[in-house]
Amino acid sequence: MTGAAATIPTLETERLVLRAPVYADFEPYAEINMSDRASYMGGPMSRRAAWQMFCTETAPWWIQGFGYWTCALKEAGDVVGFTGFNRLPVYEETEFGWQVRAGFEGRGLAFEATAAALAYARAELNFPSLVSYIDPENVRSQALARRLGAVQDDTAPVPEDETPEECLVFRHWPTGSA
Repeated sequence: MTGAAATIPTLETERLVLRAPVYADFEPYAEINMSDRASYMGGPMSRRAAWQMFCTETAPWWIQGFGYWTCALKEAGDVVGFTGFNRLPVYEETEFGWQVRAGFEGRGLAFEATAAALAYARAELNFPSLVSYIDPENVRSQALARRLGAVQDDTAPVPEDETPEECLVFRHWPTGSA
């Protein structure tokens, strides 16, 4: 599924559509990453850095066969956030990540979107395991990872540009159990 002919699947949940990112999705993405919401991910970022990260998280669909979806409300079309998978050269494993826009927390939307993405990964992708790299102070992301069934893995390597004190690793399923 790699290369220019890659097709990005659309996933639907009760309230959301996880769809291919489009250029207009950069504005809500920048809103998240240029704000204090990005403080656990190296932000707030400049607009240029937010654009580079947007490209970093969406381009893998064409070069790796997986990437990030835009998560939008089915009825209104409002972009709630983003979720998906990435394997940067500084990662030893494939990362499962998510971002939620201000005003959309506390309704179970992040869980709904990430559970759909995780189910897709289990059914369609051949990941031996997935990890989420989470800042130790980001208790909301840690809680979501645990709700998804992930367990903290203190033996897993962190990205090469971080230390174990800066990054917790949550494993979504053990190697070989997917």
